[in-house]
Amino acid sequence: KIPARSRMSGASDVNSLSQQYHRLLARNEHLRQDIARLRVQADFDRDPNPFAVVGTWRTHDDAVSSIAFSGKSVLTCSWDSSLRAFDLGNWSESSTRPPEKEPLFAVASCGNVVGCGAASGQAHLWNMRTNALTQLSGHTEAVGGVDFHPRQGAVFCTASDDQRATVWDISAGSQVRSLTHRDVVCNARFLVDVAYDHTLATACGDQHVRLWDLRSPMMQCAILAEADQCVSLTTQGHTLAVGSDRGTILFWDLRKGQELRQLDLIEEGRLRGAISCLAFSPCSDFLAVGSAVGEVLVFDLARQSFREYFLEADFAVSGLAWGGALHWSYPEPTLACSSHDGSWVCLSLASHVSKTPVEESVDELISDVCP
Repeated sequence: KIPARSRMSGASDVNSLSQQYHRLLARNEHLRQDIARLRVQADFDRDPNPFAVVGTWRTHDDAVSSIAFSGKSVLTCSWDSSLRAFDLGNWSESSTRPPEKEPLFAVASCGNVVGCGAASGQAHLWNMRTNALTQLSGHTEAVGGVDFHPRQGAVFCTASDDQRATVWDISAGSQVRSLTHRDVVCNARFLVDVAYDHTLATACGDQHVRLWDLRSPMMQCAILAEADQCVSLTTQGHTLAVGSDRGTILFWDLRKGQELRQLDLIEEGRLRGAISCLAFSPCSDFLAVGSAVGEVLVFDLARQSFREYFLEADFAVSGLAWGGALHWSYPEPTLACSSHDGSWVCLSLASHVSKTPVEESVDELISDVCP
């Protein structure tokens, strides 16, 4: 019979070893992410155009209006009324919804559920696993922007030309909040960082981006973004980026509630046309910018440098989407770009850097710990 004190000591040793093991796993994962980031930055320093074209697809009969990632699948919606999913893992179309009777303007995903905005004012929810389709009715004009809450998948928002942004509980199919604006609402985005869990950002045709506290609901602030008509936005961490059809990008500090800086890409000669879309990379180091004449820029925020890619035709870049965490760590990040010419392209920040001794040591350590 083992004495009680010995049993307690043995259990304590096991718990201690388990904690050390999990700390080691977490540290190794951080090292992997840091190495992947350094690889990408090395490509930016070495190669004047580090993009490798993974592929170009023409899966629609009309303009592709929006694009998004769902795991390894690329989701696209189009003016041809169809919504499609393309699996990059096996290079084939994995599923598609039969064409609706109206153009589709925006797409977003959360797990197996895909949401898209339509010309009639409806929002369609497509469950890719069951192929079920649900409609959310409430807007009276076209829905041009949609987004899912990053941590509460049942919370969904829509931005409409009827001057309203609506927050929905899709599990009940009901409206939670209806936010009235002074002009068409171009876009709506939930803030990604957990510190802003109850905040929604909306871009309006009256040249303002508004931040809303959804608990009240109450407008927290209105940010002036000089534009002629269209305003695009994206968020990551504590930064909000606002792009205008005049070619400017405004960076807003969400913590301090003040402007960080502003870029005029047309005046600097970086772009020839209006900014049509923006997208932060998952690691927050890069900002992708699309223009109305087929230009794609990736802005390295740390080095304050740009890299360019031009689509085959001067059609507007209608959407940008970065691959998820799997794509960001190994292999290198993937950027999907949709175009009004009916095609979409996947670009990779291809890395050709051989492994350093540090990388090899980390790989050996991980293989020893996790055989």
